[in-house]
Amino acid sequence: MAYQFAVRATNVVDVLRGVPLRMNQWLTLLRRALRVKSEVG
Repeated sequence: MAYQFAVRATNVVDVLRGVPLRMNQWLTLLRRALRVKSEVG
């Protein structure tokens, strides 16, 4: 029982750690799109 809880907790921690990385990827994609728009416009 404790083992399953530990595995679940580590999975949650991994997901929480990955959130900022995904946010950074999305922000860079948005900035790139905005830059292309401003260059075209």
